[in-house]
Amino acid sequence: MRKITLVLLSFLFISPLFAQKEAPCTGPNHTLLDFWVGDWALSWGDNKVGTNKIEKILGGCVIEENFKGDPGIPNYYGKSVSSYDATDGKWKQVWVDNAGGWLDFVGAKVGDEVHFSRETRKNGVKILQRMRFYNINFRSFDWSWESSDNNGQTWKVEWAIHYERLNGKK
Repeated sequence: MRKITLVLLSFLFISPLFAQKEAPCTGPNHTLLDFWVGDWALSWGDNKVGTNKIEKILGGCVIEENFKGDPGIPNYYGKSVSSYDATDGKWKQVWVDNAGGWLDFVGAKVGDEVHFSRETRKNGVKILQRMRFYNINFRSFDWSWESSDNNGQTWKVEWAIHYERLNGKK
C-alpha cells in the first residue's frame, strides 16, 4: 500500500512538469506583423523593383525580413528581425544592410496602420524617422520611410514602396 501511495504522489508532482503549456509568442500581442509574412514583389519610383521574403522564425517569436533591392538598387541587400518585447509591451526591430546600415526601431499599431519609429541626430538636430505600413490587405500594402525635423508635426516621405504578394499565399 505504501508503494502505491508513493507512486500516486509522484504523479501529482511530476505531471505538472509535462503538462501542455501555451506556446510562447502566440497571444494577440505577437500578431502585429503577421500580415507581412510571405514573399513579396516590391515596386517604387521609376519602375524600380525588388523582393522581400518575410518569415516567422524561432518558434514564431521573431519576424525575419530578407530584402533584395537588386535590380532596383543594384547590389543592395538588407535584413531585419522584429519581435514583441513583453517586458515593456512594445515591438522592437533591428535593421542591418550590406551598406553598413544599422537602425533600431520601436513599433506599434496606429489606427489601421503599423508604425516603427526611432530618433536620431543630424548636424546636431533631432530627427524622427519612421516606417509606415498602410493600406494593408492580404494581397498588398504600402510602406513608406519618413522623416521629421520638427518633432513629428510634419513628415517628409523619403522612400515609398508598394508590396504585392507573390503566389497568393503566405
